[in-house]
Amino acid sequence: MPEKIKTVSCLIPAYNEEKTVGSVVKIVKEASQAGLVKEIIVISDGSNDQTVARAKEAEADLVIDSEKNLGKGGALLEGFKRASGDIILLLDADLINLTVNDINKIVKPALNDEADMIIGYLADDEIQKFLPQISGQRALKRSIFETIADDKKFLKSRYQFEILLNRLVSKLKLITLFIPLSGLDHLKKEQKYSIGRAWLGKSRFFIDMVKAYKNHLFISNLVIAVIVVYLLFFSPFFFSRLLSGQMPPPGPGERILVVVAHPDDEIIGAGGYITDAIKNGSQIYVVVVTNGDANRFSASVINQNLILDKRDMTREGEIRIKENEKALALAGVPNNQTFYLSFPDEGLKPLLTRYWLKTEKSRFTGLSQTAYPDAYRKNINYTGRNLTDLMENIIASIRPDIIITHSPVDVHPDHSTVYTFVRLAVDQLLDRGLIAKPKIYTFLVHWQIFEYPHPLRFDPKMGLYPPDNLKNYCDWLTYPLSKQTEELKLKEIKSYKSQLSSPFLDLLLKAFDRTNELFCPVS
Repeated sequence: MPEKIKTVSCLIPAYNEEKTVGSVVKIVKEASQAGLVKEIIVISDGSNDQTVARAKEAEADLVIDSEKNLGKGGALLEGFKRASGDIILLLDADLINLTVNDINKIVKPALNDEADMIIGYLADDEIQKFLPQISGQRALKRSIFETIADDKKFLKSRYQFEILLNRLVSKLKLITLFIPLSGLDHLKKEQKYSIGRAWLGKSRFFIDMVKAYKNHLFISNLVIAVIVVYLLFFSPFFFSRLLSGQMPPPGPGERILVVVAHPDDEIIGAGGYITDAIKNGSQIYVVVVTNGDANRFSASVINQNLILDKRDMTREGEIRIKENEKALALAGVPNNQTFYLSFPDEGLKPLLTRYWLKTEKSRFTGLSQTAYPDAYRKNINYTGRNLTDLMENIIASIRPDIIITHSPVDVHPDHSTVYTFVRLAVDQLLDRGLIAKPKIYTFLVHWQIFEYPHPLRFDPKMGLYPPDNLKNYCDWLTYPLSKQTEELKLKEIKSYKSQLSSPFLDLLLKAFDRTNELFCPVS
């Protein structure tokens, strides 16, 4: 007697998922045509949007429209009552980039009896890397569902459903197989709901996870720790925040001056804009006020020595200039249009007060004047007056149409001080009638660590948004980056190897490689 061919029923629970449920169903239909899935059942769990209509349009085999919200467990068990497959495939309705291959990876091991339950976790999702067992994408034998069909714990479960299922499979001593699914993502709560509602959903998830593990102290503490780290560093709370307008694109023939405190700041804040400006025929000039020679961590890596002397710090400054030249060359900025003033790193703010006329000595390099080989003007004493004069000289010679520099609210004192020196130089030149008034735009690099850039990770598909408590600070302008420009900006950032040697700076610098850059216009 020939062996019976196993069939697969796909259950898709959905609560107000009109944006994505249709595309998920369509992919499962393709899997059905490939012989992987027998039937598709969508359970609308009390939805009050167009979820039911979208699922029907995508030609789900059955759409169950529940009037009240049952919760995930109740919805899935309601769908199971109508399912006929030997294997039950569970998929979330908010998946993005789902492919037939993803479905194949989950279903095939179940059809081949390689495991009793197969969990496909999102390989690019930070929290699922730590806790793959919370993923909702899974295939399991029908017999497991039959065991829980009338179990009140499962009927009333919401975020706990997957954890309860894991426990049952473990209790029954069945085999679970974990499959990573690269490229697969899901719509974040911040993309579906308001920030307040998204927070509420995350809180419910957090509470349900702790409840599920309340009798397992170690795992419970691990869950709490992972969720806290996720909320602080990886959760994109600001996805839906609207910006006031768009930064005008750089035009042919425009003279644009970018003034920054350290080598790498210009690429972090405006690397995409600079790259596009060169392509559009603008004239880009860059002023770097310090050589960035006060980072002891990178100096230790460069010199391979924990005990550093002043020569080690100047060597760091020399290397950072070389890295900056490489990054700007990738952007297309001619080397002779970059000015390195070589003033003291982490020593700019005192130049506005006690070292306005008196010479300051760098506590890192021991230098008291511009002695670097690449310095714009050599042997210039470190005073506020001299720095202002250098700024005036460069601005007067370039006569820029646009100046881009640091934000005055940047919490790094070197950054906010550079803004002050730029404004001081511009105002004095305007008073003397030596230049026409340029447009000034600022960008933010350093703010409260958990708020900006958020999330603090490399995510080139995500937008850059202002921190919540600065959203009304100015009329924020977004400058969208093409995929090509974004990819080139990442290459530019990777030029700063000395800075990327620091785990924190590696996170920070790459977190600015986004779909856009942010600027504030200055009146």
